[in-house]
Amino acid sequence: MPGIGDFCEFPDRVGSGSIKWEPEHLQAKFGVSDALPMWVADMDFATAPCVLDALRARLDHPLFGYTRVFEPYREAVIDWFKVQHGWTIQTDWICHAPGVVSAMNLLVLALTNPGDKIVVQPPIYYPFFSSVRDNKRELVLNPLEIDPHGLYQINFDQLEEQFSDKSVRLFMLCNPHNPGGRVWKKAELSRLIGLCIRHNILVISDEIHCDLVWPGYTHQPLPLADSRILEQCIICTASSKSFNLAGLQTSDIIIPDARLRRKYRSQLHKTGLGDPNIMGLVATEVAYRQGLDWLNELRAQLVRNLDQVELFFAEQLPDVTLMKTQATYLAWFNLNSFGVDAKIAEQALLNVGKVILNPGYIFGAPGDDWMRVNFACPAPILSDGLQRIKLGLDSL
Repeated sequence: MPGIGDFCEFPDRVGSGSIKWEPEHLQAKFGVSDALPMWVADMDFATAPCVLDALRARLDHPLFGYTRVFEPYREAVIDWFKVQHGWTIQTDWICHAPGVVSAMNLLVLALTNPGDKIVVQPPIYYPFFSSVRDNKRELVLNPLEIDPHGLYQINFDQLEEQFSDKSVRLFMLCNPHNPGGRVWKKAELSRLIGLCIRHNILVISDEIHCDLVWPGYTHQPLPLADSRILEQCIICTASSKSFNLAGLQTSDIIIPDARLRRKYRSQLHKTGLGDPNIMGLVATEVAYRQGLDWLNELRAQLVRNLDQVELFFAEQLPDVTLMKTQATYLAWFNLNSFGVDAKIAEQALLNVGKVILNPGYIFGAPGDDWMRVNFACPAPILSDGLQRIKLGLDSL
């Protein structure tokens, strides 16, 4: 029986305004226009048919005036997180943002002052750094370490020492982790929360990849690890990764504490970003109401793709360390076995392999010798991309 989604078809994205695919953008950013893009974290799969149907239906109404977040939308968000993640969210906790990155910047402005210190854990999604630096706060690094199993772990001893500094006001967590694909365990989050409570540290937890967790692992929303953190945490979520809707600029920022909510909404108002995208609201609501079957099919396809990546590296690139991906559609591999500077490897991939990946150095110093590859694409494109990676690396 055919499924709901078509994960074999590849809609041509050139000419659609995609930063991932437009040759003009690739030339300006990477110096090549003819390479296969496997970098930025959006998928090369069409979104769920129910979302497309809802957007088409909304287009039948000829007016697109100002809008707001109404109760049916909030109820869809609440129901999704309760059923999918076992977390009960209150209606008034839900705040709007155009995206998680814009929300992080707004939260830094709202909750800290110039000169305050903010702790992040490299390698980490690179806008974490700019949200601190661009807003004239001081960046404090708590680098992740690699455990005996080859997975990232938190250096809690260093973190507690850093939290002891009274000028540290905020900690930014990526849960699940990007780029390492790590799903943090409840015990790890509980220990982290204990430190934050002891030292009165606010926490922003980016949980945008929470729906894309692979078999054998379970996403733990931060407050479920220890409810005491409710008064000190902000959870950043969106349908954009799960349903491939990033261009619709709609995110949900969950802020349980009323005082923190007021500060965030005040900052949102100051920057003029309070009005939501009407199509983004339509898409997210129907995705959460009707999109689960499609999402389950997507997850099964992404698991198959991950299996393909792991098998290829094991057979064709056995000397390359591929970190075990527990979540996200992003694979993370190490270049140390080649004994060359990461930027040389990046150029080999671009100019010989004709494939665009994210170089690890943009995620912070511990990622310097790593590369991130996006495997959310139809299997033939993934096969082509893997061969291009091998071609580029074999030239070193």
